[in-house]
Amino acid sequence: MDSAGEVGNGRSGLADGVKQPFRLDKVGGVIVDTGVAEYWESMSRGRSYVASTGAAGVAPGTALSTTPPFVLYNPPNSGVIAAVVDIEAMFVSGTLGAGNIMLAGIGGQNISAFGTDLAPQATAVGANTGRQCRALQAPTLSAAPTLIRGLWYTGAFVTNATLYLGDAKKETKGYYGVLPGGALCLQEVGAAGTTPLLMFSMVWIEVPVTFTV
Repeated sequence: MDSAGEVGNGRSGLADGVKQPFRLDKVGGVIVDTGVAEYWESMSRGRSYVASTGAAGVAPGTALSTTPPFVLYNPPNSGVIAAVVDIEAMFVSGTLGAGNIMLAGIGGQNISAFGTDLAPQATAVGANTGRQCRALQAPTLSAAPTLIRGLWYTGAFVTNATLYLGDAKKETKGYYGVLPGGALCLQEVGAAGTTPLLMFSMVWIEVPVTFTV
């Protein structure tokens, strides 16, 4: 296939469906960039969402269970797949037991005991564009989720005014997806510690399912 390109530095805002020539550099390479920002397209269309557990924190758990502290749930027949962009954990208080924060998943879910609804927001704050997925704290799954991978080793950590654990962030860039009926979970596997509390959050993009499972 032959494609025609044009050297230049034109800048324009394009409507959907508008055809535009490729932009070429001085040696004939096609210029490709991320535009305004990496996730501008999905954000500006109101398809990116974020959810977090409350600021007071949640007990991270000690084993994979049927009531994880954070679950991204895609209801059956939603018509979308949730592509996870990033995952974050933040220490709040208590004595954190040594262990690992795990990413786990399970399919075939039709959750009815939702626990706490974490009220996801569009990353385009104020947008109301028909979100399908739910973020839940301690819903009841039909079985314990299956380990996908470990995200972070926590070590044993004690609250101390002179120390700052900060947060741990994993940029997954969309290579984990949650299909309709699926649940993606965050939970610690390790020692109990003493009343540890963490915050968990995820950012995801909802796109139409384009294949048959």
